[in-house]
Amino acid sequence: MKSHPSLIDEQGEVRELTEKDFAVMQPAKEVLPTSLLKTLRIRGRQKAPTKTKITIRLSPEVIGLHWTVNRVITPIAHF
Repeated sequence: MKSHPSLIDEQGEVRELTEKDFAVMQPAKEVLPTSLLKTLRIRGRQKAPTKTKITIRLSPEVIGLHWTVNRVITPIAHF
């Protein structure tokens, strides 16, 4: 296995990655230990939504008059 230049320069900063750097990179699943992968809990796609969309109606006193006025005027002003 060839040794690659360090990703950190003399000042401790990460250097700019090159095309060669990207060419030798591997997926985390292939290079990290199983114990660390379990700790990181790499998950797949969400199988089912966990939240439910709802709507509520609030009086102007609850949300404030300024918000209500802006909500009505803003769509009209864009015509």
